[in-house]
Amino acid sequence: MSFEIRAPPHTVFEVLTTPSQIRRWFTAKASIDPAKGGRYSFGWKNGRQRTGRILEWKKDQSLILEWLQNGEKTRVAFWLTPLRSSTLLRFRQTGLPRDLARPVDLITIYAEWVYYLTNLRALVEVGSDLRRPHDRP
Repeated sequence: MSFEIRAPPHTVFEVLTTPSQIRRWFTAKASIDPAKGGRYSFGWKNGRQRTGRILEWKKDQSLILEWLQNGEKTRVAFWLTPLRSSTLLRFRQTGLPRDLARPVDLITIYAEWVYYLTNLRALVEVGSDLRRPHDRP
């Protein structure tokens, strides 16, 4: 999926990779070692956790994370492309487990990413957290 965000790539990358900013659009807890091979840890209020390695870290350009989905390693990738007065944020999750082949499972994963990435866009562009109250830290 792709989102055009009215901000330069360095601003979008900062919001994607700085723990205090990650907590404003995505998680309740966040830590990240800012380098390829580094580790990250994200936590939500409902107790859900995601931890893994950073597979690619190109400042202001790309971020690829190892992402466990139902106990299997997948990849979550963010690519930033500068446009005239904004940034094109492209996102893709690959390597989903075969047991998620049911349409409802795939739709749920897709909808969650749309929910959070739309919130990232709102945060960057207008400073608003659009998450439901029980999703906020």
